[in-house]
Amino acid sequence: MQVIGAIAPAFERTKRAMFQPFDIGRWLAFGFVFFVASLIDPIGGYSGRMNFPRRPSGGVTLPEIELPPEIADHWNTILIAGGLALVVATVAGIALAWVGARGLMMTYRSVASGFVAIGESWRETAKPANALFGMSIAVSAIGAVFALPLLALGIFQARDLYVAGERDAAVMLRAIFPFLLGLGAIGFAGAIVGFVIRQFIAPFLLFFPVSVREAWSRFFAVLRSNPLGVLGFLAARIVIAFVVALISSIVSTCTCCIGGLPILHQTVLAPVLFFDRAFTLHVLASIAPEYASLWQR
Repeated sequence: MQVIGAIAPAFERTKRAMFQPFDIGRWLAFGFVFFVASLIDPIGGYSGRMNFPRRPSGGVTLPEIELPPEIADHWNTILIAGGLALVVATVAGIALAWVGARGLMMTYRSVASGFVAIGESWRETAKPANALFGMSIAVSAIGAVFALPLLALGIFQARDLYVAGERDAAVMLRAIFPFLLGLGAIGFAGAIVGFVIRQFIAPFLLFFPVSVREAWSRFFAVLRSNPLGVLGFLAARIVIAFVVALISSIVSTCTCCIGGLPILHQTVLAPVLFFDRAFTLHVLASIAPEYASLWQR
């Protein structure tokens, strides 16, 4: 499994596809599919500035909170409205995840072929994208089953301390730290699973006639045979994600945030995002001769 060795061919492939010759129509087409993929893949979705938090010089004391009578008198109505808004947001998120799964598959297919055929890619990626979508929803649901109770317990713990008269933020933070630690562990596990899904399972589902279970079996076979290669690939993906975020921030800042607009942002970053996908495909193609079919051209 070649990680460093995949950089040069991925770069060369990006240069040929995006600059030889330069075609603004091709950039726009790739920008569109990268935008659709960003609905589920964070690598192309960031389009803002990097703001690093500053540590306060002293302790933090929470202010007294007193609800206005208008809110207190209509608390039940507000809770119902909030619940309905949460349901609508959940349904919208599921719909966007479905579209994003299709977009993720379209990017792999387009990068592998070197051009974008939006209508054809949308039709041809339906089956693997639907499998990817179902698996992503299942993983999210499992994470929510573990995360939501911890979140609720942390909120209740903080509320009880506040009602008891505690106003020192440090004390409250120490009290809810176990819950935050648990949420962090769940988030870390979710990030690892997401990495595997986007970088291994998605290409396997797209390029091989396999089920979700068989795709995971392929991944675990790769992990058993080359664990250091998988770890090196993960490290490389982290570096690439940081570089993409840095370039994204520079583009957004230098264009007064105009370059951060959806679709336009992905179009400007099309060569970077193309390299991102090409790098993954070249790494996977180096696993074994049968995986070389991931890169047809």
